[in-house]
Amino acid sequence: MMAKNDDFEIRLEPDGSVLHVRGVVDQLSGPDLREFLEARVSGSGPLTVDLADVDILLAAGLRELDAGVRSVRERGALVDVRAPEGTMAHRVLDVARRLSTQTAPGYTTGRATGLVEA
Repeated sequence: MMAKNDDFEIRLEPDGSVLHVRGVVDQLSGPDLREFLEARVSGSGPLTVDLADVDILLAAGLRELDAGVRSVRERGALVDVRAPEGTMAHRVLDVARRLSTQTAPGYTTGRATGLVEA
């Protein structure tokens, strides 16, 4: 499955285990990401949301991502959001985690050599 425009692309692996996000996640594309998660991702089996190729992740896009992830988790799926160290998504998730008064289970950042639990 795929959703795409010039600045944004979502691609779900055929087995449904990894959702690759590429490009700009903002107030325009964020709702598409949330809707994609809500409508096309089943609640069975674990899901990894790979943000390695996200160039820009704005607050509005982060809110939509979080809403979509919560929706999938409410259906019983384990969801792991991954952003390798040095990427824009890593920096945004790191700041959001530091500012949050709540823990964010399942949001993972990683070093350049591989993804690790933050």
